[in-house]
This record gives sequence, C-alpha cells and structure tokens, in this order.
Amino acid sequence: MHAITCLTPIKVADRSVVAAWQYLEQQGQLSVRYVEFRLLNQLSWILRGREHSPVARIFRNLAGLVRLWLGKNEGLVLGTEPFRFMTYAIQRFKRRHRCLYWTTWDWAGERWARLPLLPGRERIWRHFLQDLVCVASIKTAAPALAAYGARAYYIPHPVDADFFSPAAAPRTADRCVVLFVGELARYKGVHLLAQAIRGRNWPDVEFHFVGRGPLAGELQQLERAGQPVRYLGQIKDRRQVLDLYRAADLLVLPSIKIGRQEEKFGMVLTEAMACGLPVIASDCIGPRHVVDHGVNGLLIPQNDVAALGDAIARLAADAGRRADLGCAGRKKALEEYDVKVVARQWLEVLDTLAVTP
Repeated sequence: MHAITCLTPIKVADRSVVAAWQYLEQQGQLSVRYVEFRLLNQLSWILRGREHSPVARIFRNLAGLVRLWLGKNEGLVLGTEPFRFMTYAIQRFKRRHRCLYWTTWDWAGERWARLPLLPGRERIWRHFLQDLVCVASIKTAAPALAAYGARAYYIPHPVDADFFSPAAAPRTADRCVVLFVGELARYKGVHLLAQAIRGRNWPDVEFHFVGRGPLAGELQQLERAGQPVRYLGQIKDRRQVLDLYRAADLLVLPSIKIGRQEEKFGMVLTEAMACGLPVIASDCIGPRHVVDHGVNGLLIPQNDVAALGDAIARLAADAGRRADLGCAGRKKALEEYDVKVVARQWLEVLDTLAVTP
C-alpha cells in the first residue's frame, strides 16, 4: 500500500479533486495525510469566520511542516504555484523525500515575467523539475513540464459517475431549464449570462443559479424584475446538487480569463456530463479539453454575449439535439473522468516513485 503526505497551500482533503485518492483509500491501496502551508491565511480565515475550523488545525499543519522539513524518505505530493514563497523550500523537499509535484497551474501558457517578483524562481523550478515525477490536471501542462525535464503525466480531476448519473426517466417539462453551478463572480461569466438573459425574450426557458459570490445581488434583482431567473443560493449537499442536475436540461459555464484567474478544468462540466446533461462552455484552458464542440456540448468564444445567447437558444429549442449531446457527454465521463479510471492512473504514477530520494 502506498502512503503519501499531500502538502498544499489550502485544504483539499474534503474536495472532489482528491476523490480518486479517497477511492484508493477505500480499496486499501493508499493512505494519505494532508498538510497545508498557508498558516497565516488559515488563521485570518478562521478569525473572520470564513472557515469554521478549530485553531488546532493550524498547529497540526505546523507540526506536519516541521516533520517534513526535518524528516526523510516520505512519499510527498507537493502542490504549489510557482509564485509562492514555498518555491524556496521545494529543493530541500526533493532532496529529502520521494517527491511528486501535482499542479493545476497552466505551465504551457503563463509567462514567468508575469509572476510576482521572486529572485531566482525560474532557476529554482528548472532544477526542481528535472527528472521529477509530475502530475498535471491541465492537459497542455504535462508536455510543458516535460520540456523542463520532468516525467510528466496528465491526470484529470475525477467525477463519481456512479453517483452523478442520469435520472431513471427522461425529464418532461414545458420549459427548458438552464443551470449554472459555481462561484457567482465575473471570471465565471455570470455577468455575461445576466446580460444574455436581459438581451432577449425567453418564453420557454428558465435559468437556475446555484452558488454564492459578489454577483448574487444582480441575479436577485433579475428575479424580482420578473426575468425567468431562480436564484437558489449555495447548496453544499451533493444529493441536492445531483437532483438539480437531473432537473435541468443543460448546463452553462461561460467563464472568462481575468488576470491569472481562468477556468483551469471545470468540475461542474464533468458532473453535468456524467448526469447526461449537454453543456455550453466558453473556450478557456480547461473546458476546451473537456467539451468536444458539437459532440457532447458547445464551445463559445470568451466574453461573447451574443454567442452565449445564441447557443442557449439553439439547444433550448432542440430537445433531440440535447439528448444526443447528453448521451455523448455521459460516455466521455465514464471513459475519461470516472473516479475508478482516474484512480488507476494515479496508482500507476505512484508506482513510478523511487524507493529512495
């Protein structure tokens, strides 16, 4: 059985990105210990009420960091962006532990010059990545890491396709339900979707929004103004989210790039596809590899309200087309993103780690 420590900036233990590890733990093939290194941020979030974690969590993370700093020969999965100050510690971890670098950073598209100033960062990373086992959750990042000399693999974020699955019977309703799930922020394109709703009549369409964020107020105003909008707030219960996927006719994710913020994957896309929903997404880094245009969904240009509205209108008016796209999406989710498939890929990569550093 593999035993690893996962060292990341913030908490990932309860997130769906590590569902494949949790599956392997249930199978008795993996043991994972989690350590977070942004301790001051954690303290600030707890004091401000953004997180409801005990302060003891900070001391556990501090103890874990000390153990890794002084210890040797642990299986260490390190996740950090190149611009963090953890950059100055990575070489020590590589010397003392069996290291694997796990990244959601767009190594193919980002330029070092755009990062906050850290003296010598590129030299440090080039040395660190040489001959290192790396896993990228962005498809284009794996060959970019290989160009630095890493042994790089692409492994997508997993979806539990047994849980996220189509309803037993097809949905029958007069109105087409368009669903958005995610942070209600500009980089998610929520303002573009609001503009598309205001820009034309939608007699047979209803828009459901799930999430929280700075644009929640704008959606509530649309709802009060009589637009076909239902703001459902944040929903954390997975069963309720599943019910919403099954009650919808298509999912929309019109994300845009703002600074370094860009849709790096799009978990809601694979969840919706696993439920048999067709999807509409903008052409960001992640969605362009998840959505096969015209096969399991539609890709639209970023920041294009007209294209977004047209895509929604086309699919809303064609139930047969939605069914075909949804079936293809379910097939891709099972073949490429199902947690059992992704878990096997992780197991193969963990097997490549050297016995000693």
